[in-house]
Amino acid sequence: MKKLIFVPTPFPEESPHSLIKRAAQCHGFSTTGKLNGLCIGPQTFRSTSLTQNSDFAKLFVAEAGINGPRVLNGFYAMIEGPKQRRRFVIGGIEIPITYIRLRSGAYCDGCFNEGWERQIRDLKFSEFCPYHQKKYLTHCPDCHMPVEWWHALDGKCRHCVKPLKCQSCSLEECRLERMLVELMRSRSQLDFDQLLAITRQLGYIPERPTVPDATRRMIFIGAFSIMTDDSRAILEHLFKLQSLHPDVEKFWIAARFVLVTTPAAREASRIFLETKYQPLPNLTYYHAPFLLTLRQLRSVL
Repeated sequence: MKKLIFVPTPFPEESPHSLIKRAAQCHGFSTTGKLNGLCIGPQTFRSTSLTQNSDFAKLFVAEAGINGPRVLNGFYAMIEGPKQRRRFVIGGIEIPITYIRLRSGAYCDGCFNEGWERQIRDLKFSEFCPYHQKKYLTHCPDCHMPVEWWHALDGKCRHCVKPLKCQSCSLEECRLERMLVELMRSRSQLDFDQLLAITRQLGYIPERPTVPDATRRMIFIGAFSIMTDDSRAILEHLFKLQSLHPDVEKFWIAARFVLVTTPAAREASRIFLETKYQPLPNLTYYHAPFLLTLRQLRSVL
């Protein structure tokens, strides 16, 4: 006998968590846990539900009939390996599991109002929804409790029951996420691997996630500027860093790029150090400390 009266088929770029939420909502469940408990059983699902091997994926595929393969493609294939080296296949691109939000949520009220959520929210370094120009909520702005992926089927905080409202952002503020979406749409594994390799050279190590969010964000934006292979774009980013950290000497700002050996990066660093121009400090920015890795310090000292 059928367990479900409706099996969602994935929209382009839809997150597997969104598929699960849509199924729960269409069956009148107030939580994904109730869908899990009544249709699958009392099993742990919260950390593993993104993959094609998850209980939710198996349930949906079994219930979908001839549409099973299409439904299965709405979940991420997983390439097995040592724990830190496992990869998810998202939109044809292999992404290390250390970059994926497995349990935590990233809530956009624009996506909620539209009725489904995008894959970009599953990447840890995504802070803004580029589709609706909203800042993702990872914690309730009222009670400050975390927003997990299975929360807010009704658009409200699970803890204080207040409506979750996101702050709007400008196109410039969500530039990183817009570039990520374009990169994902290109399906270029080579370019994505290059992006992650450059972020490591700039000091982001996902296995040790102690880097402040603001620092991580600037590292990824810097990595995209390096991928352009345009010294002017890299130079613009260096001056941006200087405006965000006006009390840090230019030598140390340039040191973040010391492990990047491309001619464009070297040329931009040289011009940056030789230029006497002093950008106006960005007083509206949250000033996280300017961090360098031990490898970067050893390379310049």
